[in-house]
Parts: sequence; structure tokens; C-alpha cells
Amino acid sequence: MVGHADPVRALVALPLASGRTLLASAGDYDGTVRLWDPTTGRPVDTPFSGRSGSVNALTAVPLSGGRTLLASAGQDGAVLVWAPAASGTPPVP
Repeated sequence: MVGHADPVRALVALPLASGRTLLASAGDYDGTVRLWDPTTGRPVDTPFSGRSGSVNALTAVPLSGGRTLLASAGQDGAVLVWAPAASGTPPVP
């Protein structure tokens, strides 16, 4: 699975309400979070961006009803929360 321009800082399994599980990876300096289909090795959708600097940590945040969010922490000192099932959705407010 190739896509980041630099080393990968974090990787997490991301179970979705549909029963599908994706992998989320975080780039060192590109500031992106990418979703991958682990069975094919192909990227899923466009990368999440919005950070300045590296993404240092990722975690899946399971909610009731089967929905899962994705939280990222970065060198910029912010924690962003993403809704990966909603393609291209900006961070959750």
C-alpha cells in the first residue's frame, strides 16, 4: 500500500457500520490520513487533509449504532475527528 510521500507514523483498523474494515494510515510530513482496503491493498476514497505537519497518532472511535469515527492527533497540537463513512466529509465539529 503505497501513497504517503514520507514515512507512515500511525496505522489503525477501522471497522465500519457496514461490516467492512478499513485501514487508516497517517503520514509523517504530508499531514494526510489515508484509508485502505486491506483485502486489495488499494486506497479508498481521497485522503483526509487539514493538518499542518505530521499526523502522529490515529484511533478508531466506536459509537453506538455501529458508527465509527476516526481521530487523528498531530504535530500541530490539534485533535481532528473524521467521519470516514461519509466520503470527503471535513472534520466533525
